[in-house]
Amino acid sequence: MKTGHERTGPGQRFSGEPVSVVTACDEGYLPYLAVFATSLASNRAPATEVELTILQPGIGEWARDRLAEHTRGITLNWVDVDESAYRAVGFPNEPMVQRPHYFRCLIGTMLPPNLRRCIYMDGDTLVHGDLGDLWATDLGDSVVGAALDYFVPRTGDAIAPWRDLELDPEALYFNSGVMLINLDAWRAEDIGTRVLWTCCRYRDYLMAQGKWPQHDQFGLNAILQNRWHRLSQDWNYLSEMPFHEPRVVHYCGGGKPMSRTCQPEFAAWFYDTLAQTAWWDRRP
Repeated sequence: MKTGHERTGPGQRFSGEPVSVVTACDEGYLPYLAVFATSLASNRAPATEVELTILQPGIGEWARDRLAEHTRGITLNWVDVDESAYRAVGFPNEPMVQRPHYFRCLIGTMLPPNLRRCIYMDGDTLVHGDLGDLWATDLGDSVVGAALDYFVPRTGDAIAPWRDLELDPEALYFNSGVMLINLDAWRAEDIGTRVLWTCCRYRDYLMAQGKWPQHDQFGLNAILQNRWHRLSQDWNYLSEMPFHEPRVVHYCGGGKPMSRTCQPEFAAWFYDTLAQTAWWDRRP
C-alpha cells in the first residue's frame, strides 16, 4: 500500500481527459443521488469535463429527466443492471449481491472497454470541490486509490476471518465509498468477480464488529490488501468526523444527514443542496 499524499507525475496524462465518475443507485436512494449529482455538477471547474455513469436497476424516465435538469454541464449515462450483468461475469443468480451495494463490482464489464480509469463514488456523497486533482492522481502499480476507513482503520478490526484469508490484521483498511480505479488492472485481475465470490463465501462476516455493514468493502479489502494507494481523507470525509471543508463528504453508515451524529454543518450542506432538486420535499 502506498502511503502519504497522492502523487502526480504519470497520472497527469489523464488531466486533459473527461473525468469519468460512476455511482450506483435505486429508486429508494434518489434524494441522495440528486444531492450527489447536483453537487458534482455545481462544483465542477469550468475546464473539467465530467461524465457520470449511474448503475441502476430500472430508474424511471421522470427521475432521469429531473436529474438532467439539475446537472447541466455534465453528461449522464444510465446503465441498467439486472441478472444478466452478473451472468456476463460468470456469477450465479445470487440475490445477496443483486443490490446497488455490489454494482461497482461490475464496472469492468459495464463500462466501455477503452475506458482506462474511473472514479467510483457512493450515492450518499456530496462533492464540495472539483475532482480534477483526484482524477490526475498517479496510482503507480496500485489497482485503486482510496482513503482510510474512519471507524475500522485496520484489517483486523473489520475482517474477522483474516487468518482464513491469509491477511495481515495490522494492514490499513480503506473505505470504498470513493475510489479512483485503474480499470486496466481491475479487468486484468478480474477484481470484481473475485470480490463477489469472497463476499458470498464469507457472508456471515460482512458486519464489522457487529455494527457496521461492509458489503463489498469487505471483499475489496480482502482482495486488494497492499494493492491500494492511500488518498487524502479529504476525498472521502465521513460526515461524523470533526467539521472542516473537505473535497467530498460521505454520509455513510450512521452519519446520514438526519442523524444526531452527523455534523450539523454537513447536514446543512446536504439539505441546502436537496432543496435545489425535484426531491426537495423528500427529506431522507
